[in-house]
Amino acid sequence: MVNTAETGRIRIVTERSSRIEGTCTILELVDVKGLQKILDEFSEATGFNVGIISYPDQKLLAGTGWRPLCNKFHLACPGSAQFCSENHGKLAQDVDDQGGCVIRSCKNGLADGAAAVFVRGRRLATVFSGQIFVSEPDAERFREQARTHGYELDSYLEALSHVPVVAESRFRKALSFLGGSLAALAELKLETLEAAERTAEKEEDIAALRQAEKVLDERERRYRELYRSSRDGYMRCDLKGRFREGNTSFLEMLGCTIDELKERTCWNITPKKWHNQEKREIFEKGCDASYRKEFIKKDGGVLPVEVTTHMIRDKDNTPLGWWSQVRDLTDRKRSDEMLADVREEVAALQRERDALEDERESVLREVERAKEESRAVQNVLHETRQRHEETREKYGQAARDLGLARERNEELEQELEKLRKALVEEQEEQQKDAGRTTKPAADRQPASGAGRKKRGGRIRAEEIFDRAGALDGIGGGDALLDEAVDHFLGRMPHLIKSLKDAQGERDMDMVRCQARAVGGMAARVGALRIREKALDLETFSREGRLGRVPSHVKKLERELRRFKKTLPS
Repeated sequence: MVNTAETGRIRIVTERSSRIEGTCTILELVDVKGLQKILDEFSEATGFNVGIISYPDQKLLAGTGWRPLCNKFHLACPGSAQFCSENHGKLAQDVDDQGGCVIRSCKNGLADGAAAVFVRGRRLATVFSGQIFVSEPDAERFREQARTHGYELDSYLEALSHVPVVAESRFRKALSFLGGSLAALAELKLETLEAAERTAEKEEDIAALRQAEKVLDERERRYRELYRSSRDGYMRCDLKGRFREGNTSFLEMLGCTIDELKERTCWNITPKKWHNQEKREIFEKGCDASYRKEFIKKDGGVLPVEVTTHMIRDKDNTPLGWWSQVRDLTDRKRSDEMLADVREEVAALQRERDALEDERESVLREVERAKEESRAVQNVLHETRQRHEETREKYGQAARDLGLARERNEELEQELEKLRKALVEEQEEQQKDAGRTTKPAADRQPASGAGRKKRGGRIRAEEIFDRAGALDGIGGGDALLDEAVDHFLGRMPHLIKSLKDAQGERDMDMVRCQARAVGGMAARVGALRIREKALDLETFSREGRLGRVPSHVKKLERELRRFKKTLPS
């Protein structure tokens, strides 16, 4: 049988939840201050910049991590700022048309991306990130761009060096993660609002139930008063016929007290000729059975009565005993009308009590389900916070490891410079002792140490490729080192070409920049002699000795060939 009241309540709750779901904006579903803190930590840990814009009103909710390259240069110049504006508009249009994650390259040379945020099929916001490279940048392209727009070259190149190079697949995953995380936070808030709405409904239902219980208690109290004051007799027996209750009229009919009555059973005070008929009426008919019988009074007399019996059952319909209304047939003046009224009210009270009990159990089940849903939401929120803390700790450790590696690199460079100065001073001292005049010490090959050998001596493989030192510096295994070496060998022809072009243009600043890049990459993969030649080139460019550059570029190419020969097949 369908409970129409329950069905109506479920429909109302569903309609209210649907209204909440259909009208909430992203501002109502996320804590902007908390979101800004999460984005700041995410940007600090990953190096990505992030912006969250509401949809469709396109208002900036939170943002962080903007690149100095764009803020100080591209956006500051009207010509390049126009490219930024065009790319942003096209990116937003692509997200509107396609949905999901979209990545575009700006005419200024950087890549940007955006991802739409959907909650239950409704788009509520857009996540923007970028100002990165998805491949190694062309330094010459940015030098030309600096000349075109009038940027200060050194500052512009310095800002360029801080822009990370990120694989497009990794960038796309980061966009998906940001969009999914924001959608999950909004979904959690939406579920919390719906749970609060359902809880308010349950509280209203409970209040109504309590009011109904008060009404029922009042009716039951009136029934008890009627029971005690009624001129008809009432008694209650268990299944074995033991008396449990009897009102005043029934006790007066028998001429005994309640204690005396409880010491006997219904069968003790009923003549045997009525036993089978009475048991049949009670246990076979069971509800509102009416029959005539006799009771044996305390003084031994026989009392003819008319009995109406109602079987008492629990919620599983298991018999517990019976109520009996007893009318003394010796006095027919009792009002049949009053008896009918009392009987109807008893039945109505029982039905109302049963209905209220069913309603109360249904409400309690709804409250328990709401509590379980609330606990599930709290568990998901706790797990999300734990994953966030783990991610922040992981990226924090990576940042610390990177800082240590940089410090170690600076220490090695300082030690190499000290060693070079010591070698130069030793050679000058030897020349003075020999009384000979030689070319400047900085232009000579050192006699020994720091990976150099005397002219004509054989160069050992470990002086060309320090594999153990590279493994220790890179902090990874053989696979990671092999990947770094492959990247180094792929970049070297381009860097050498850039050195030659800079030497042809007599651009010493570019020679020094490219030599420093070669030296840094060579140090990371353990290419000792290549790093040594790169340091020489850096020294010559700093001192303005352009004439020494061509020969050392050739030496750099020779050392690259030696380095390749020392590598395992």
